[in-house]
Amino acid sequence: MVQLHGKELSFNNLLDLSAARELVEDFEEPACAIIKHNNPCGCAIAENGLAAYELALKCDPSAPTAA
Repeated sequence: MVQLHGKELSFNNLLDLSAARELVEDFEEPACAIIKHNNPCGCAIAENGLAAYELALKCDPSAPTAA
């Protein structure tokens, strides 16, 4: 894997990635999990990945999002 830009992923970033992957692997449908500090903030399934992301994002509307 080659990093294209940005800071190197931290240990916490890698834990969040692992938690998200483990969560979405439980579904057969396209799914998205949003994880912050190893806690799920949102999770959704939908007909495609983008729709799942948009639904997962709505699970916690008060959570800050990256632009």
